[in-house]
Amino acid sequence: MADREARKRPQEMSGAGSRPVEWLTQIAFVLAMALVVARATTTDQSKERGVAMTSETPRAGGPAAAMGLDLLCCVPAILVLARRVSDRAYVLRWSWSILAMGLLAVMGVASTLWASNKFWAMLEGFHLIAALAMLWAGSQLVRSWLRLRMVGAVLFGLLLAYFAYSLMYRLVDVPDLKKHFDQYRSEILKEQGLSDDPFRAKQFENKSLSGELIGFFGSANTMAAMVVLLLIVTIGLGVQRRMDDPADATGIGILIIGVPAAIWMIWAARSKTAGVTPVIAVAALAAAWHWRGALAREARRVYWAGVGAVTVGALAVVGHGLYHGGLVSQTLTFRWHYWVGAMRVFARHPLVGVGLENFGAYYVGVRLPEAPEEVKDPHNFLVRFLAELGLIGGVLCLAWLGRLAWELTRPVTPVDVLRKSTAGGGAPYVGMRAISAFVWIAGIGLAISVLSGVDFSADKGYVVFEILKRFSLFALLLVGASVGAIKSLQAPELDGRPAPVLLYAMLIGLAMFMVHNLVDFSLFEPGPMIAFAFLAGSVLGVRQPSVAGQKKRTAIAAVALGASIVLWLVAAGFVWAPTAAAEDAVGDAGVALRHGRALEALRLLNQARVHQPLNADYAFRAATVAMAGSGTAVNREALALLDLAIRGDPMETKYYLARARYLLQSEDRAAQREQILKDFRRALELDPNQVSLHVEFAEALRGLGTPADRAEAAREYETALKYNALLKADEPKRLSEAKVAEIKKLIEELRQPATQPVTR
Repeated sequence: MADREARKRPQEMSGAGSRPVEWLTQIAFVLAMALVVARATTTDQSKERGVAMTSETPRAGGPAAAMGLDLLCCVPAILVLARRVSDRAYVLRWSWSILAMGLLAVMGVASTLWASNKFWAMLEGFHLIAALAMLWAGSQLVRSWLRLRMVGAVLFGLLLAYFAYSLMYRLVDVPDLKKHFDQYRSEILKEQGLSDDPFRAKQFENKSLSGELIGFFGSANTMAAMVVLLLIVTIGLGVQRRMDDPADATGIGILIIGVPAAIWMIWAARSKTAGVTPVIAVAALAAAWHWRGALAREARRVYWAGVGAVTVGALAVVGHGLYHGGLVSQTLTFRWHYWVGAMRVFARHPLVGVGLENFGAYYVGVRLPEAPEEVKDPHNFLVRFLAELGLIGGVLCLAWLGRLAWELTRPVTPVDVLRKSTAGGGAPYVGMRAISAFVWIAGIGLAISVLSGVDFSADKGYVVFEILKRFSLFALLLVGASVGAIKSLQAPELDGRPAPVLLYAMLIGLAMFMVHNLVDFSLFEPGPMIAFAFLAGSVLGVRQPSVAGQKKRTAIAAVALGASIVLWLVAAGFVWAPTAAAEDAVGDAGVALRHGRALEALRLLNQARVHQPLNADYAFRAATVAMAGSGTAVNREALALLDLAIRGDPMETKYYLARARYLLQSEDRAAQREQILKDFRRALELDPNQVSLHVEFAEALRGLGTPADRAEAAREYETALKYNALLKADEPKRLSEAKVAEIKKLIEELRQPATQPVTR
């Protein structure tokens, strides 16, 4: 590729100069990389509702931890602004793509105002703001080949850490889990809140015992997408090392180890998409390198040809799906069903959508009858933005990615020269002592990962084991990053030479990650989101033309710095702190419940509800505790709490069902008949295709026993059979033949005159 050499800009060179304020951006870079690896090695449980409070299963990474990590991800950007205000020679870069993503993130946070589940919308908005901050910080901090190589080296170290974790999981954790599950199956299902739901219980059991490699994420597909991204960067790093120093056989060999390790992890994750994208990536890397000169000369035409190809491909997929009612495989047909449902959600809320992370609540009301899954994500990033942020969000998403692709593919690279410091002792990233940067990255990343991802209230043996396990992972990450960043084992100093192959590999890795997100949701898990954002920002940083000699605009930077600090403090004090207090109260309530102190648990859960009123789940948890008690006052409190939960999230089906079931069990259920019917009807309005729900409502109507109820029960049974017939023959949610025969008999009996007895 005939790269246009950017003008020399000494103030942008890594390690240049001796002004003390330069350490602000040095610290920002180390902290940003530490946050990338910490986020990518911390399981996020901020949106999990299934685990019962009586469970002693170790838990960490809840909403407070997620918000805290998001706030930390904003710190590197604030440090960059502080460097700019303190150093008049330091100039910031401007990018239209970051502006587009900024508008998208702001709209995401604003969607809290109209979302049904406001807490989840706010939490996902925090994630988008954190990703925006990391994207911008990367574009400012990575301005040289040296730092780009450092980013690639850390990602190689992360790949090795994933491999070690995967080995421990498959060889140690899975056998222990199977043995434990066989021994305590009923207790585990009860702890997970699945003892009364055979279908979800079977799903949970299959997922838990399959040995499927999920890693630190919510899906094996997400793990596979991350491994593919790291694999492509590792290939670029290895090929670049081979071109720079063919004699360094040991260093090249260590880098090559990452390839079979990644292939094994992809196989263990059982992701079909991940089995294809690495092949495409290698072919694309070879083609890009072979035709690099032509790509540089015709960059504009190649970009628009790519846009045209993507557009035609998208239209072809949509046309095929509309014509055939599905796509080329069963898995993709499932995705097609999600997208059809998502477009129905979009059609009902076309302008601003239903709010971030609120897709799942609306999807069940519009899904196709043959699509029984209750998914929380449509498995396509653009479809998700359309459904959750409407047309405005979809346009902003396209503007962000379209402009980002334009800026990332400009034929601009940093200067080749690594300038030595004249202040004595050498620049911070040159020489053996520069390895200390990776020690700091691994050390800070380890501390963040442990503090946010380990439940210190759990068994001490578990805590010690988790800390030791993470320590070993980060030690391996440190070794891999150090080897990946040096010139060679014979010349162990950090490498600042041009790395065009690594640059191409990073670009292709980012593209393949987005391909995964056309059929998956890995972009919306916090760890992958932050890794993608910082890597994209890093590549954007070295693709930006020189800013040397441009206007400094110190006043604007000072205002931005002041506003950022104020907003950060407001978010920390008025959002994160109350959420942390609420989570502490919930944890204490769980301890109280496990020791039989129900009233104390109820009091603590009410405290949590007061601390963070946006989270309707706190009121619901308090209601479940109150419903387990007895007495008129407790019953009234349970109903009041259920009412609060419903008002807090009126699209949550289980809240209505909980109240209906509770009233059905009460002594005065006849007096509560209207409320029971109202709640069941609302639940069916939200989830009309759920066969089991129609059956349950019919059973409730039979129990109430009035002639009108009997007639409606017959209709509900008939509706259940209608939707059941639309399910595939091998669908687990489909009623058994025996159950169908039983329902048909009940329908006949319910159609009899009221004077004849009805089988109960």
